[in-house]
Amino acid sequence: MQKVVERINALERTYEALSDDALRAKTTEFRRRLARGESLDDILVEAFAAVREASKRTIGLRHYDVQLIGGIVLHQGKIAEMKTGEGKTLVAILPLYLNGLSPNPEWVEAARRRWGKDPDRWEFVPIDDIPVGRGVHLVTPNDYLSKFGVQWMGPVYHALGMSVGVIQSAAAEPDLGSFLFDLNYVGCEPNLVSGQIFTSIKMVFVSSFGDIHNNYSRLKRPNTFFSFSC
Repeated sequence: MQKVVERINALERTYEALSDDALRAKTTEFRRRLARGESLDDILVEAFAAVREASKRTIGLRHYDVQLIGGIVLHQGKIAEMKTGEGKTLVAILPLYLNGLSPNPEWVEAARRRWGKDPDRWEFVPIDDIPVGRGVHLVTPNDYLSKFGVQWMGPVYHALGMSVGVIQSAAAEPDLGSFLFDLNYVGCEPNLVSGQIFTSIKMVFVSSFGDIHNNYSRLKRPNTFFSFSC
């Protein structure tokens, strides 16, 4: 992993030189490359470099090397154990952004019908309420952490042109639109979680890991989950 970190670090000055608009445009560039057939692993180095730069500009925090490693580990679907104060919240935005770039298969089909087969001609915007991305959800153990995460890290996502929302277990049952952001922070307190949120999460888990997104077809996309504990 250290070699991957070194490659991310090597891009730092290049990304520092980008204008805010050019940095935001990286999201469209990455999505276009994925649509052409590259994998998330292919763009990981550049995506992490973009997140680090956006974080520096918006909230004044720069990911340390060990935090980059934590992001890589999470992206690989493994467990990253970090103590309080070591930057879990900051680490999480790396794999969240990267996986949020992954194209929604139903959107891809709609894009081909509208603009043709060449991704260079596509506009990476929702089509008839079909989201561009697969959707990524960070599940937190309580509502406080979900709200805190969005308020603190939201500016980073917005600088990269990504939408982010929060779903809280103690609030009223969310409507479908609550799940259509690029990224969602979900509060999931066992004693407070509503039936609607529980059902939705259960069904999205099936679509994410079982690749059976028809089980949650109203969302018109599969979804990816990360779990966050304090």
